[in-house]
Amino acid sequence: MDGLAWMGLLAVTAGIIGLTLLYKKINLNESMGDAMKKLGMIFTVLAVIAFCSSWVAAQGDGGRAARGQILYDEHCARCHGLTGKGDGPDAAKLIVPPANFHAARSRAKTDFELLTSISYGIAFSPMHAWRGRITDDELLELVRYLRELAPYTPTL
Repeated sequence: MDGLAWMGLLAVTAGIIGLTLLYKKINLNESMGDAMKKLGMIFTVLAVIAFCSSWVAAQGDGGRAARGQILYDEHCARCHGLTGKGDGPDAAKLIVPPANFHAARSRAKTDFELLTSISYGIAFSPMHAWRGRITDDELLELVRYLRELAPYTPTL
């Protein structure tokens, strides 16, 4: 397990201990209203713990971006360039220029849109489909690397 997974596990463990201590403080002789307030507090704490631990777990990419860079350099850089600006050595030979991933139009694409473009290609352009040529995990690794190269910037 990597460091972020350990942090998530630690957060969940601390939450369970905290909930156990809070639960033991509920007195069976209390009024129903007081007991419900405490139960509400328990569920709120549980929700916060669940959110925080899932957020911590989502921050790790498990090395996807590093593997994505290797795939990018091997399959994409000839057209899109090493930095993703669409200035690769083969770009000048193409009728339709390759995407510049740093351009606002490219950065506004969702991960799903990028995945779809890589998987199925772009009609009437030299961007061909990669689905079936590389694995589904490798497609996701490429998307992860593209997001590191040029982060998502939604447009209004």
